[in-house]
Amino acid sequence: MRPTMCLATRACGHPDVTIANLANHGWKSKMKMTVLKATSVRYFSSIDEDLFFAWIGRIRCIESYHGVGEELLIEIDADKVGPEELSELIALFLRYKVNLSQLAEFANGEQKTWLQEQNK
Repeated sequence: MRPTMCLATRACGHPDVTIANLANHGWKSKMKMTVLKATSVRYFSSIDEDLFFAWIGRIRCIESYHGVGEELLIEIDADKVGPEELSELIALFLRYKVNLSQLAEFANGEQKTWLQEQNK
C-alpha cells in the first residue's frame, strides 16, 4: 500500500514540506488575494446579521473571512471579480456602510472614480 502524500508535498514535491511552511520552499498561490476590511458593521437584528453572512457566502470571489476585534477581514480572489461580483460587493458595502473606496481596484472608468471618492 502506497503512503498518502500530503497536499503540501503535492504542491511543491518536497516530502518534508507542510502546509505551514510552503512559502519557505518557494511555493506561491496562483490566486491574487486582496483583503478588504469591514469595520464596526452594524446589524439591526440577529436576522440582519445572518443575512449579511449569507450574502458574503454567495459572492463567488470571496474565499474566506474572519473577525479581528471590530474588523471583519474579507479575503477576495481578485481574479474572480467580474462585473456581477463587483456589483454584489458594492451593494453589500452600501447596505452595511463598509468603506467603498477599497473596491476601486476592481473597477474601471467612471465607476472606479466614483468608488475612489467614497468614504474619504
